[in-house]
Amino acid sequence: SPQAILRQQKLATMANMNGELVIAEKAYKTAIDLGKNSVHHSSEDFAGLAKIYSKTDAKSALKTLKDMRSLYFGNPEAELRAALLETEVFHQLADEESSMQAYQTAQKLSLELGSKAPTDLRLEMIKTSYLKGDDKAANKQLEQLIKNHADDDHFMGDVRKVLDETGNAQQGEKLIARIKKELVDINNKGVDLFKQGNITEATQVFQKAATTMPENKTIMINMVKILLHDLKSSEVSKEKIQRIQTFINKASQFGVKKEKIEHLQAQLNNLSHKINSTAS
Repeated sequence: SPQAILRQQKLATMANMNGELVIAEKAYKTAIDLGKNSVHHSSEDFAGLAKIYSKTDAKSALKTLKDMRSLYFGNPEAELRAALLETEVFHQLADEESSMQAYQTAQKLSLELGSKAPTDLRLEMIKTSYLKGDDKAANKQLEQLIKNHADDDHFMGDVRKVLDETGNAQQGEKLIARIKKELVDINNKGVDLFKQGNITEATQVFQKAATTMPENKTIMINMVKILLHDLKSSEVSKEKIQRIQTFINKASQFGVKKEKIEHLQAQLNNLSHKINSTAS
């Protein structure tokens, strides 16, 4: 499907992952060309092409990033992708001053975007920080990323790959083990309180966890389950329903499995229907 941009983007990603750089380059170029007239255009295509060029042709990589900046002017995500790649390209050109300037720009943009940045981009920021010797910044961002995604095995595989590539596999495994234990302890504490009938205390445990780990899917789901139980056993109100709906929407946004979302949504809809029937 040469005219299907989404398939070209997928082909480019898979080819790049498998070291088929010629195929990846062609697919990225096609995706960029098709993207001019598509809602599916993405700065990731430019970044992917520039990444390939960075291995063979630094000047072409920098030109691609310049084109990306022009097309996505004012887009902080695109700017961050460009700054991270420029850090790498200028380093390869032995221009350490420009490399450090690009890295400092990337740091600033990363702080501004925060959790709004895609996880792959945040992981790339961590990798770049390690490679620039900025372990303190890398470790801080890595800890937060692991807390939010420790239950995502596929993503944790990507994390381990970065740790291995940057020579931080051993200390990274210790950090992962510590955070996973913390998550298990939090989950067990909240569930135990819930089973004992201490709904308020259980809610507080998961609410605190959700504040410090706002993207953790396990925490989100447990929070919804407890709030639904509380709603069933207490007075139903629009405020409580809205609070639960907010967590369900967030869980869906961060990729909780569709069947889990639908089951929880159905329960909430039934309770919502009851309050509406009572009101009428």
